[in-house]
Amino acid sequence: MPDKRKHIAIIEMEGHPHLLQRYMDLLIVNNVELYIFTTDWIINLLETPKTNQIHFVIKENRTGFKQFLSENEKYLEKCDYTLIGTITKEFKTLYHHLSNKNYGIVAHNLHYLFDVKNYLSNNLFERIKSKFFAFPDAHKYKRKLINGAHSIFTLSNHVCQYAKRIKALDSKVEYISLASSLDARLDAVEKIKIIIPGGINSKNRDYSYLFQWVADNSQINLEIIFCGKSDSHSDKKVTNKIDAFSHIKYEVFSDYLSNEQYTRKMTGARGMICPMKKSIEYKNYQELYGRSKVSGAIDDAITFNIPLLLPSFYPLESKLVENYYYPYKNYEEFSDLMHQLLQGKINIPAKISKSKKEMGKRLLDTFICD
Repeated sequence: MPDKRKHIAIIEMEGHPHLLQRYMDLLIVNNVELYIFTTDWIINLLETPKTNQIHFVIKENRTGFKQFLSENEKYLEKCDYTLIGTITKEFKTLYHHLSNKNYGIVAHNLHYLFDVKNYLSNNLFERIKSKFFAFPDAHKYKRKLINGAHSIFTLSNHVCQYAKRIKALDSKVEYISLASSLDARLDAVEKIKIIIPGGINSKNRDYSYLFQWVADNSQINLEIIFCGKSDSHSDKKVTNKIDAFSHIKYEVFSDYLSNEQYTRKMTGARGMICPMKKSIEYKNYQELYGRSKVSGAIDDAITFNIPLLLPSFYPLESKLVENYYYPYKNYEEFSDLMHQLLQGKINIPAKISKSKKEMGKRLLDTFICD
């Protein structure tokens, strides 16, 4: 009998292993055969199900990306669709191998991806570096690669609408949701544990409200877990401040967490705080959280059924506010939400996301339009 499975290639060479995990989990329950183009360090962070549906195509350190794709072209040829998970370089090579194929691109930083000149960095050094040290063909082939894509995907509906307004490209922009609740709810709360998704990074995070609240509430013992790889320079400055508070325990990590580690840390958390800054620098562009860039904490709140406190500038789906998301405008609102969270007045949300199979079917239909 002929193989009726759809075959999908996913190219994820640079980061976002947690997203790769979700693509895999959602697609294999829909009888899809996957070819994952990636590296050893990313594979080591995944929970790989025992199945013959997943084939890892691994790039060795000594092999260049161009050679890697050329040697494994046969796998791309047999796939119905190719998804580029993260894209910051190798535009010419990707375009050469995919221009005659059906492919899509996940957009993480829209201003950078679309070269939105109004959001070029004010950092003079970054502008000079971009102008004089960038490869001459990079911009041209990035644009060709994007224009040739079946779709540009965003991980937020708000970001999708923003992308449609700012882009001047031929590809259509679509929103894909990857948030599906775990099979078991993580509700065994044993102590007051707060998760801050991602590692310590003072460039992208504003911890001032958190530090002020900790100083104002010395009678409350709290455990804070910075759940991601921390920047060593930022790490020291932030941890020095926390060390001044004897009632606070904290945990930081010097490397990326595997999917299993991340899930374990989320277990039993009272809530999450995402103290993101409104804008950050990415390469030589300014990116805006919730508009040109998504916070992964948004989907984590649904996946792990944990309430999330975040700044009010981040646009949210109204039906999820006060179910998963609790926005704050100032320190007073932040403090009030923290007290509600720790007093159990903000409960673990009821599951409202769809099953993995249903979410995976929707994802597959978005990729492959029969």
